Order: sequence, then C-alpha cells, then structure tokens
Amino acid sequence: MSISVVIPTYKRVPELLDTLKALAACDTPPAEVIVHVDGGDQLSVDALKSLSSDVRILESSEILGPGGSRNRLLHAARNEVIVSLDDDSFPIDSDFFSAVDEAVKRHPTAGVIAMNIIHDGEALAERRPQVHPVADFVGCGSVYRKRALLNTAGYVPIQPAYGVEEADLALQIIDAGWDIIHDHDLRVRHATSRSHQATPTITSAHISNLALLAYLRYPVIYWPLGILQVANRIIWSIRNGRTSGVLAGLAAIPGKIWRYRAYRKPVSAATMRKVRRLRHEANELAIGGG
Repeated sequence: MSISVVIPTYKRVPELLDTLKALAACDTPPAEVIVHVDGGDQLSVDALKSLSSDVRILESSEILGPGGSRNRLLHAARNEVIVSLDDDSFPIDSDFFSAVDEAVKRHPTAGVIAMNIIHDGEALAERRPQVHPVADFVGCGSVYRKRALLNTAGYVPIQPAYGVEEADLALQIIDAGWDIIHDHDLRVRHATSRSHQATPTITSAHISNLALLAYLRYPVIYWPLGILQVANRIIWSIRNGRTSGVLAGLAAIPGKIWRYRAYRKPVSAATMRKVRRLRHEANELAIGGG
C-alpha cells in the first residue's frame, strides 16, 4: 500500500531535518513526503531544496497555522493513506510503515488511527497488539484515510489551534460515520517537553478555542457542556499556575466566534453522545492501566 507523509513546518529547520532523516531510516519508506512551509519561511524552503531526497514542498506566504497547513497537505497527498507528523515528530520503529499498512487493512472503517506518542522525558511505551475506539487523536502522530477527511470541512485555519484543532476534526469524522481507533503498535517520538504550552498566549488560546469549538460543532442543547468545559479549563489553568492569559482568553471569545461564524456546522446529538461515551471509556481504560 502506498503511503503519503505530510508535515507542516515553520522556522524549525534542525527539527525538520531530524524528522526527515528518521523517515529515510525506516525499512520501508513512504511513497511520498510532503512538507508545507508556512508564513514565508525561506530558510526552511532552502534547507529542503538542498536535500538529495525527494520531498514535495508546499509554500504559503501568509501564516495558515497548523490546521490551514494540514488542509493543504491532505488535499495535495496522492495516496489514500496519509501519515500525519509534526516537524519534530518521527517514527520510533523501523517497520513503522509496514505496521501502518497492516493497521489500515485490518480496520476498514477507521477514518483516523491514533498512535502512541512519546514526548521528551516520558518512558517509552511498549508495542502491543491492542486497538480500541477513541474520540480523539493528535496530529503529530496519526494516520488519515483520505476519503474520510474529504467527508469533512477539514481543520479550522486558526493559530494557535490548541483546544479546537483535532478535537474539531474528530467530531466531524465521527459525525460522517467513520471510526477513530488507537493502535498501540504504532509509536511516534515527539521531540518536545511541551513546556511552551504554559505560555500566556497558549493559555488564552486554549480557553477561547474551547468556546469556539462548542459554537462551531455542538448542537445548541450541548452549549451548557461547552460552557462547563471552558470553566474547567480555567480552573485547571489556575490550579497549574497558568493564570496569565485566562482573562485574555475570556475576552477573546466573542470576537473569535464572530470571526469564524461561517464555519459553524453542528454535529448531531447522537455524535455528541458517542464522543462522550468514548471519552468515558478511554478514561476508564487509562485508570485501569490498559
């Protein structure tokens, strides 16, 4: 099976080159690698053009953010099976693409396959033949079935995208009748400590984006759930010492909803119930050590 790899990047040349080296080291390489260089980042373009390997380059002179970049990448991919990575995430196992191929064939109703993502400072999770349905995935380590993505409106082109990016797309995919599964045999290293997520800018964005997500995708009857999720995020931020950015996040909600109002297309109440059930089951599995 032919597999495309898509990677958005912006001004992280060393990390991007490390990721491309890791891809080249796999036993079975992907059929194509496409990199979207955001915001007129000429240094990254020059670095990619200097490589001997064949990498397709997409460029944007304006900032599209990770969601806008991935929309372009997904439509440009020539193959049905698409591995989504970040410029600082890469496969751990040499047989990674063979394992992806097998997972896609085993699960024909899966629109997205989530992977085990190991960040800096985290213990390496063991590979195991365990698969279970989930409601969420992370773009730095996942497999897309292209026709499932084409059944959605894609990512909301917003930056920063924390709180809305994959959560929004997951709702759309499930609403379109596809499954999302987590395959513990697929492992990706994400070379970051995630310390940047503690900045006031990210705190603010996460709060306002949760409200945006509720407005764009939740049926009106579920808007109280969205309000509760925003409140929980505020409480979590305060408890974890991330108070800077909380008020800015609240203040940004009306303007952000107005700006992206054209993207509103609520999912069904049945989809909301399914997503809530899947998240509850995932929490139970995590508590049980599964």
